[in-house]
Amino acid sequence: MSGLLPLMIALPLGAGFILALTPGKLTKAADVFALLVPAGLLVMAASLYGFSGSYYVGGWAPPVGITLSIDRFSGILLTGVSLLIFLTALYSARFMTRYTSRIKYYVILMMMTAGVNGTLLAGDIFNRFVYVELAAISSYILAGFGCSGRELAAALKFAVLGAAASAVTLLGIAVLYASYGTVDITSLSAAIQAGGGSGVFFSPLFLAGVLMSAGFALKSALIPFHIWQPDAMEYSPAPSAALISGAVVTTTGIYAMVRTLFSVFGVTPQTGAAVAALGLISAAAGDLAASSAGSYRRTAAYYSISQTGFIIFGFGIGGRLGAEGNLAAASLVLSGGILHLISSIFFTPLIFLKAGSAEELRGTESSAAPSKGISTIGLFSMAGVPPFPGFFSKAMIIAGCYFSGYYLAAAAAGAVSVRTLVSLLRKRAALLRPEGKEPAAAIPLLVKLPVALMALVIIGLSLLAAPRLRGRVLDPAGEGVIEAFLPETGEGAAQ
Repeated sequence: MSGLLPLMIALPLGAGFILALTPGKLTKAADVFALLVPAGLLVMAASLYGFSGSYYVGGWAPPVGITLSIDRFSGILLTGVSLLIFLTALYSARFMTRYTSRIKYYVILMMMTAGVNGTLLAGDIFNRFVYVELAAISSYILAGFGCSGRELAAALKFAVLGAAASAVTLLGIAVLYASYGTVDITSLSAAIQAGGGSGVFFSPLFLAGVLMSAGFALKSALIPFHIWQPDAMEYSPAPSAALISGAVVTTTGIYAMVRTLFSVFGVTPQTGAAVAALGLISAAAGDLAASSAGSYRRTAAYYSISQTGFIIFGFGIGGRLGAEGNLAAASLVLSGGILHLISSIFFTPLIFLKAGSAEELRGTESSAAPSKGISTIGLFSMAGVPPFPGFFSKAMIIAGCYFSGYYLAAAAAGAVSVRTLVSLLRKRAALLRPEGKEPAAAIPLLVKLPVALMALVIIGLSLLAAPRLRGRVLDPAGEGVIEAFLPETGEGAAQ
């Protein structure tokens, strides 16, 4: 099974090269090819689900060679993001006909896919950085693909701030390499732990941690590093907004941040509390900003920022509980964080793709609001309305805080969740047009079908909160997170 790991990166890279050489008159063939590649990646990702192992590129073992690794945490995200990319590619085949060259769009889509997959599979911090940058640079191009003045301005802001994030992240990697002589995650983590753990203030290790955390926080659009996201989400083409929010920000940004903090630096009660505080502040501030946002897309972007903060809060609290030895509570909180992370891969893109359906139907600009119906599924899951997965994931995080004695954290998280629910319900009438205003048949099938499938996926994710499925899917992924910074506990202890 480990032989599939390099194919998850090499296949989209090779497909992008082929598409770049495809003549413009073969657009229909490019449509089919650009859909078959994500379909193949989805099949491979599904077959890798539940598998844990490594692949040594060229047969060179670490710390000398390049390693690709997968575990239960990265595996579930790989499957989820592969499904998102497949559905978005299907949607794009019809929607992107309004733009100059779908083939060029597909080339960038393949590059972004390779970057996201590489981020999830990289076994060292430098190659993870390279893959994050591949996904990020592709997203800059996708954000400005329509080439209007507002799109280009948003893409430029995105690129400039992304370049700043890349610089500080690379500087943090350089500090670690200068201090420990390796970038392999396993070797680096062992060296750091042998040297006394997370270090003291103003030490090289502390500096590297701050730099890399700040860089990944900007990629994740955590407040106050978020200023690029509302414009990028409002003005970019609908498929681009879906991919940036679901694949680049949610998957690449959050995963890189969590894996770096947990697997490389390790988590102490203090660092876990700091990460949780950063996430909670972002969740609260994003919700407040959404309340006063104007357009549908900008409002959704701020609510997305709020949900990203809630995910980071869950991982921070889960990490703190794990570092304190409360593994049962840590497993509950991390399972909730992982469920919210997986759900956000779909519910935020659903909102933007449904907005794109409104644009396709009405011929209006990107601020057009969609009708009620399927859009409500994405918004309600984001708000935490039962029985959608956002409700169960938030409930698991809050319950874990409460039962572990973190009453203040539970109350704060609950207050933010209720505030988000109330504010979104108040804005729902303004955000969504009544159902039935336009004939549904006017929307092309290739635009309707991926949105409907995505809505079904969101509904299905609610089932993961059931005790039996949680024990088979979410808890093992949470154990993979715990084992990253408490490897001596083993699977049995984590359970």
